[in-house]
Amino acid sequence: MRDYFQKDLGIKVYREPIEINRGGKKIFLHHGDGLALNDLGYKLLKIVFRSKFTIWLFSLLHPDFAARLGKYFSRSSRNHTSTKNYGEADGMLQFAKKKISSGVDFVLMGHRHNSLNHKFLNGTYINLGDWITERTFAVFNGKNFQLKKWK
Repeated sequence: MRDYFQKDLGIKVYREPIEINRGGKKIFLHHGDGLALNDLGYKLLKIVFRSKFTIWLFSLLHPDFAARLGKYFSRSSRNHTSTKNYGEADGMLQFAKKKISSGVDFVLMGHRHNSLNHKFLNGTYINLGDWITERTFAVFNGKNFQLKKWK
């Protein structure tokens, strides 16, 4: 990505989780990667994909080939995670519960490719799913989030 999103699209990219306040509500935003339990394969891939050397090598590829390679890994990831049933043993759900227990009202994450709107205690954990197959997104009305699907 480098500075493409910010420079060309005007979209700020946060590389680390952040907490924001909107309408008096504490909202914690996190991609969710690295939080799933028993996901050693992803954790190893993350080390490889985020290394400066790998990023440099990838930048040497022709854009057409790089795009195809990126789509391949993205599709493989979606296919792998969408077939898993994480249930209550989900590390992302456990992480969200801890954040909500500490006073956060909403925890929004992605990474799993399966949408989820889970209310517990005094808060809500939303997993946004993915844009490619589920086409899900969340809307904040100033008080609550609603998980919606693009038609």
